[in-house]
Amino acid sequence: MSKTKPITIEAISAILDEKLSPILLTVNGLKDSVQFLSEKFDDVFKKVEELDNKVSHVHSENKHLKVELLRLSTIVDQQSKELNEIEQYSRRDCVEISGLPQETDEDLN
Repeated sequence: MSKTKPITIEAISAILDEKLSPILLTVNGLKDSVQFLSEKFDDVFKKVEELDNKVSHVHSENKHLKVELLRLSTIVDQQSKELNEIEQYSRRDCVEISGLPQETDEDLN
């Protein structure tokens, strides 16, 4: 007949510690990895929010600049037309017809 040793709580605890130790190490490693990834995700999320804010600001500024460009283009077109009219008006008295004899006492205005 074989003689069995009584199993004590300490023996069961030692066996469980031995068997669960690698699992505990793996779980702790996973916990550290999850914590690291969580911190990295938070950093990336903050940067995405910052970039989103910058894009929104640039988009808004771009809209304002387009409006200003349109306004200034209209002003330039108007000024060009007015300048052309002024130049045309200033030339009205400067027409010289060649081939006709000019008299010395003639009023040219």
